[in-house]
Amino acid sequence: ELARDAFLYRRFLAKHPDSTEAEVNLGLTLQLAGNLKDAIACFEHVLVRRPDLFAPNFLTGMDYLKLDNPARAIPYLERATKEKPDQVEPLVGLANSYLQTGRFSEAQNRFTRATEINGKNADAWYGLGATYFSIEKQIEGDLRKTSSPFRAVLLGESYLQQGQAEKAVAGLSSGSRGPAWRTVCSRNSWLCIPA
Repeated sequence: ELARDAFLYRRFLAKHPDSTEAEVNLGLTLQLAGNLKDAIACFEHVLVRRPDLFAPNFLTGMDYLKLDNPARAIPYLERATKEKPDQVEPLVGLANSYLQTGRFSEAQNRFTRATEINGKNADAWYGLGATYFSIEKQIEGDLRKTSSPFRAVLLGESYLQQGQAEKAVAGLSSGSRGPAWRTVCSRNSWLCIPA
C-alpha cells in the first residue's frame, strides 16, 4: 500500500511540482516504507523552497539520526526546535545528536529543557543521565592525561564515587599526603591509614 501511495504522490508531483504538501507526504510515505535516503531527498527538496517548515526539518533530522549520522541531523533539528521550542521530540533528537557528537554541554541543556517541558519523558531523562555519564568519562580521561598530586586525588575520588575502592585507594595514595589528600581524608577517613 505504501508503494502505491508513493506512486500516486510522484504522479501528482509530475503535474504539480511545486506542491509542498504532496512532496512532504511523499517523503513521509517513503520514510514509513523504510526508504530513509529517498525520504531525506524529498524533505531536503522541500526545504530548499521552505527552510522554515517544521515537519521536513524534524523528519530529516530524525532520519539522519536513524542512519547514524548525528552531525548531519543537527542543523535540521536546530531549525525544528526554533520553530517549535516547546516540543519535546525535536529537543530530545537534537540533544541526542549533540551527545553523539561529543557536544555534552549542549546535550545537557536540551535534555534538561525537555525534562522541564515533560517530566515524564523517559527518553529525555535517559539522555540526560547518559550525558552526565559521558561528561564524567571525559573528565576522567582528561585527568588521566595530567600528572600532579591533585590529579591523582581527583581521579581517586572519581573512582570512589563509582564504587571502585581498590582503584580509589591506588589513585588517592599516589597523590602523596599533601593538602588535597588531607581534604579527601577528612571526608573519607577509612581511606587514610597512617603511613
